[in-house]
This record gives sequence, C-alpha cells and structure tokens, in this order.
Amino acid sequence: MTIRLLKWSASFIIIFFIGLITVYGFSKDVDHTNELKKDFSAFATEFSIQSQNEKMEEANSVLNYKIRMYIFIILFLLSIMVLILLFFTFNRKSKRYLRKYNKSLEEKVIERTLNLSYAIDKHKKTERDLKRNEERWNKAQDVAKIGNWEYNLETNKIWGSSQAYKVLKIYKKTSDTNPRSLLKYLYPKDANKLLKAISKLKTSGVKLKQTVRLSKTESVKYIDIKAELVYNLDLTPIKISGTIQDVTNREKTKQELIKAKERAEESDRLKSAFLSNMSHEIRTPMNAIIGFSDLLESGEIPIGTKKNYIKLIQSNSLQLLSLIDDIIDIAKIEANQININKTEVSLHEVLNELYESFNNQTNQDLELILHKHSNKDLRIKTDKFRLQQILSNLLSNAFKFTDQGNIDFGYSIERNKLKFFVKDTGIGIPEEHQDIIFDRFRQVDFKNDRLYGGTGLGLSICKYIVELLGGKIWVNSKKEKGAAFYFTIPFEQILTSEINNDIDSQLS
Repeated sequence: MTIRLLKWSASFIIIFFIGLITVYGFSKDVDHTNELKKDFSAFATEFSIQSQNEKMEEANSVLNYKIRMYIFIILFLLSIMVLILLFFTFNRKSKRYLRKYNKSLEEKVIERTLNLSYAIDKHKKTERDLKRNEERWNKAQDVAKIGNWEYNLETNKIWGSSQAYKVLKIYKKTSDTNPRSLLKYLYPKDANKLLKAISKLKTSGVKLKQTVRLSKTESVKYIDIKAELVYNLDLTPIKISGTIQDVTNREKTKQELIKAKERAEESDRLKSAFLSNMSHEIRTPMNAIIGFSDLLESGEIPIGTKKNYIKLIQSNSLQLLSLIDDIIDIAKIEANQININKTEVSLHEVLNELYESFNNQTNQDLELILHKHSNKDLRIKTDKFRLQQILSNLLSNAFKFTDQGNIDFGYSIERNKLKFFVKDTGIGIPEEHQDIIFDRFRQVDFKNDRLYGGTGLGLSICKYIVELLGGKIWVNSKKEKGAAFYFTIPFEQILTSEINNDIDSQLS
C-alpha cells in the first residue's frame, strides 16, 4: 500500500513539473514575441508603418498568454489539491499501517518478553537446581568424608573442595595453592611415599592409591588418596584429578580385626597348650595315686612307709580335686554361671583356717606369716567359699614359686573396702608378663618340662570372682624379687546389734 501511494504521488509531481515547464516555455515565447513586436512597433512607428492586423495579432498573443496563465494556475491548483488529497489519503493509510505494524510489534514484544521471562525462569530454576545439587554433593561428601581435588600440571597449583580441607583438618581454606605446602600435614615418611606415587603417576600414568596418616591431630588419623591423569584432545596430560577420604574408622576396624584375629589365634594356641598341659597335670597325680595304691597292695610294708604312701595319695587326690574344681569353674565362667552367695562371715576365722591349712607346707627355710588389721574379729557380709578360693589360689601360687624366705598374707581396711594381700619372696614375675597372667590359659612358661606345675586357670578364676564381688585384683613384682598380689572387696561390716536382731528374728 505504501509503495502504491508513493507511485501516485511521484506521477502527479512529474505531471505538475511538466505543466510548469510548458507554461514557463510559452511564457518565454510570449515574452520574446512581445519584445519583437515592440521592436517592430518602434520600427513601424519610426517609419509610420503599422497596420490593423498587427494590432489584432498582438491582442491575440496577450489573450493566449492570459489563457496559458490561467491554465497554469488551474493546473497548479489542481496539483496542490491532488497533493493534499494524496497527503491525507497517505496519512490515513499510514496511520492504519502504523497501527497494524505497532500491533504486530507489540505482539512480537509480548512474545519475546514471555520467551525472555521463560528463559529467565528456566535459568533461575537451573541455578536453584545447581545450588541444590551442590548442597547435596557437599552433604554427601560430608557424610562420606570424601573430598575432591585437582592439581594443574601447567600452573603447578592445587585446588580442593571444602570437604577436602576438612579431611585434612584444615577448617579454613588456605590461599597457598602450592601442593608441597599441604604435605606438611602428613607424617614425613608418608609424605615421601605420596610424592613418589605422584611422580610415578605423571611418568607412567599408573593410577594413584595411597593411605597416609595426618600428623597435626590429637590422635592418629588415616586418609585415603586416589588420583588419575586427565588428558586434553591431544592426549597430553593437563592435570591430576582425585579424591581424598577420611578412612580412620576403616583403618581402626582393620587393625581391630587384625588384633582380634591375633587374639583368636593366640587363644587357640593357648587352648592347645592348655589341653597339652592339662593332660600332664592330670596324669601326674593319677600316676601317683595309682602307683602308691599298687604299692600298698603289694606285700608287707612298714607302717611309717605306708603312712607316707597314704599321705602322698591324699595329697595327689587333693591336687586332682583342685584341678577338677578349676576346670568346672572355668566352664562356669565361660557360661557365665558362677553365682555369688553372700552370708555372714567371720573374717578372722577364714584367715585362721587358711593359715592352719597352708602352715603344714612350711619348713625351716620358709615361713608363713598372717597379718590382721585388728585383733578384734570382723564379721562381714560376703561369699565365704569364694573368698577362701581366691586366697587359697594365691597362697598355693606363693608356695609353688617360693623355696625360702617368707610368705605374708592378711588384710587392711581402706575406707569402705577390704584390701587383701599375699606376698612372697619367690622367683617373681617379669614385667612383660604381668598384664597377661590374669588371662585364661596364660602362663609364663608352657613347657611340660618346666619346674613348676599348674594349669594357668587359677589367676583368671581369681580375677573373675573378685570382679563379681565388686573389687579388683593386681600384682606388683620384679623378677627374682618376689611377688605381691592385692585384691579388694566391698567392706560390708555386720555390727553386733544387727547380729542380735538376726538371732531374735530367727528365734521368733
């Protein structure tokens, strides 16, 4: 529409200028004719020659000029009118076109605005998703205690995630990006191993997997470092990318499993040695009982010799009975079936009975001494049988390992506890074995040809019973300087008024 209007406007303008040029040409001719006529009139006047025809022609020329002028004016006015008409027509159509074009532009602007708004919303959603994924990634790294790191081979700078620094116990990122500056957090030996592994990775491309220890921590921390080379399109290595993980719990569990395996193997070895030793310990008294019983049946034996045989049979029978009791007790301990039965006990009576029982084993080179906290008897509440069993085992060990000197036993009162002791001047216990003698099946010497007998159950039984009674047991000893065993139990004293009340309640 616009092109058509422009064509019409151009046509009318051309017509107008052609008419203008024509009128202008005619006017020039008229002016030239008038000038000639004036010259001729002057010449005719001069010579008095002028005719009527010439005057008529002059009048016609003036009339033609006027007519051309009117035609020019009319054409000029028509052209102006046409131009005005074209202007208003063009203006009206232009407005319609502009309205249509503006509407189209508005629609396009709205469409593009909507597209831009959608793109912005999509971008914001992408940013939110990225931030959420980053938070999830960081949370996963925190939970798994895994961080990631990169070492740029071109710039020789290292980058690490926040979790990577946490694994290294660096809670604020350092501005120092030199990889060697981070090696100061490792044990020197482990740092050297890591440097060699990284060098090997650079040269041969072998994936790096190294477990190292942190040095600047209160306790030993283990971290696992893994890495591999990253190449560009030209297959040139540009960086090393890897992970770093806190594996302290894994390493501790691994060490505990190793220790548990060693303990299981040690326990199996100890049980095998125990069974081997047990066969020896059982055969020895049984052979004595059977042998001397056979001797008693054979012929006439002097009365003194017979009494010695009977005494040996009784001694070996008691030894065998004690061995059987230990086996039963250790079985009960394994099954957690040992019960404590606390009753009223006269402490001095228990100690005197033990003294009378073990004093028969003394000689001129060995003396048994009983120490009492007070001459006044104490009546306590405890398990009499188990208290006797503990003291009896400790005294038996003292006599077993002491040839001369003295053996002291007794008790003292310390606050709300009774502290018992058994001391000897025997061979003593090496310091490296003092922590294991209370373990089951443990002995300082497992050889069958050793000088001293025993199954290695007595002290472990004592420890278990003492703990059941609410106390603890320990030893102080030096090799060749004797041993001193101590144990405590709660001091539950029974006063005289309580005893009378018990008697009254029983009588009633």
